[in-house]
Amino acid sequence: MKHNQLCYRPTFIEVDLNAIRYNFLQIRKHVGKDTAILVPIKANAYGHGMLETCETLVRSGVDYLGAGTVDEAVFLRRNGFRKIPILMLGSVLRSAVEPIISNNITQTVGDMRLARAVDKSAGKMGKKAKVHIKIDTGMGRIGIWHEDAMGLISKISKLNNVKIEGIFSHFPSADEDSLLTHKQIKDFLSLLQNVNKTGIDIKYRHMANSMAVVDYKSSHMNLIRPGLMVYGLSPRIGAFSDKIHLIPALSLKSKIVFIKDVPPGRKISYGGTHITNSHTRVATIPIGYGDGLNRRLSNKGKVLVRGKRALIIGMVCMDQFMLDISHIDSAKIGDEVVIIGKQNKLSISVEEMAQLSDTIPYEVVCWLDKRIARKYILLKK
Repeated sequence: MKHNQLCYRPTFIEVDLNAIRYNFLQIRKHVGKDTAILVPIKANAYGHGMLETCETLVRSGVDYLGAGTVDEAVFLRRNGFRKIPILMLGSVLRSAVEPIISNNITQTVGDMRLARAVDKSAGKMGKKAKVHIKIDTGMGRIGIWHEDAMGLISKISKLNNVKIEGIFSHFPSADEDSLLTHKQIKDFLSLLQNVNKTGIDIKYRHMANSMAVVDYKSSHMNLIRPGLMVYGLSPRIGAFSDKIHLIPALSLKSKIVFIKDVPPGRKISYGGTHITNSHTRVATIPIGYGDGLNRRLSNKGKVLVRGKRALIIGMVCMDQFMLDISHIDSAKIGDEVVIIGKQNKLSISVEEMAQLSDTIPYEVVCWLDKRIARKYILLKK
């Protein structure tokens, strides 16, 4: 597999695959060998690169992968990942059922409409299709409400061409609402007790996302779904720091391509939102919102140049942004600029960037466009 993209542009993402493996093994150690691990690789593996991330996870012993779209799952099957189980985490239309079954993808179901469609298509192909039943314990998205789930589970269990391999639910607020999270766990466990009484055999029972992996052991059951933490990230600054050691896998870097001296009273960038109040040395960096860099970083985000923090001034443009480097006398064209990651003793984290952008870490990395070349630090033997 060719890992590093051709890159003439001085802007690139660096992904350390060793960090992804390290984080995965830390999670494995934390939950124990008897708990299976499903890693979501949707949205280009949270911006880290799907094929390279999946290759690393498979080599590290992942049990299951989770796709957000049918296209993602089929893409993996067509690119060498033929045996690893893949769960399609969302609901689909009937038109997608045939490629799901023909590519041996496990489908999430939350109603009889989709369950019957899977059963019908599997029957035509002479297959037994695996499904995971989605239970809504408080997310309010897809899935059947937990109070109504027993009837659906019973009906699906009677379909000739469908095998219920899993049953799962999802937390909307595990990082901030412990009362709701504990109630969800209680309701889901109560449902599982009722399932046990019927004698319906379901292999995987899962609920835990990254936050629940470290804070809610009762939600682990026999499969967990850590996403953000596999990439060395957390829902908020410091959320995992005292519980499990993780290494951020992604860095975002560029270089200074232009410098000019700007006199006092000059406006910088669109809308003139920054006006120089003294002689200012301004550097231009070739990355912008067209690459996924949030415009909310305008006039408040900071990056690293020569081991010092430099303020983004003016509005972030589609392909460029500007920095005040007046305090960095030695800065010159061609110098490295770290937007996410470490330089000397300082660092800019995804969590910090999310906080400044009034968003979540997931969005920061998922927004990073594919036009930014990915360069990989390959696994050590």
